[in-house]
Amino acid sequence: THLIDSWFGWGNPPEKSLDRAKEWIQNGLKINDSDDYGHANLGHLYLLNGFHDKAISAGELSVSLNPNGEYNMALLAMTLCYASRCDEAISLYHKAIRLNPFPPLWYLHGMGLAYRTVGKYEKAVKWYKKALHRNPNYFPAHLHLAATYAMMGKIGEAKASTAEVLKLN
Repeated sequence: THLIDSWFGWGNPPEKSLDRAKEWIQNGLKINDSDDYGHANLGHLYLLNGFHDKAISAGELSVSLNPNGEYNMALLAMTLCYASRCDEAISLYHKAIRLNPFPPLWYLHGMGLAYRTVGKYEKAVKWYKKALHRNPNYFPAHLHLAATYAMMGKIGEAKASTAEVLKLN
């Protein structure tokens, strides 16, 4: 909860949420250092603090502790994408979605972001649309879809997606 508060800036102040998240994660790992979910969240915490190498190491440990942990894979994929390693992220997102064929929407738009970052715009559009098929009001997919269409030079589609962004937020 504290990680999400910080990610979206909901905490007051967000830095306090990060401190609380760190405290809870560290306490949990003191109790059970082999908890894959704890290491995944530690990686997320490192990512939010801009420590990409530490985030990747914690994420890789979480996946090694639970090779079928789709959440861990998706979180590591997101981290890899932020660390400019999107080709690796794409592979992990695919594995996570194979393990959970009805994944959270952030997996789908994360896959779209990874594809967009490596210049595979049509594939990015496909993944954003998958997210929107499941939830037509999913703001992040509309936002990233608008940006992707603009990068493709599809100005009409970009404007339509931007209109949806403005309608939703």
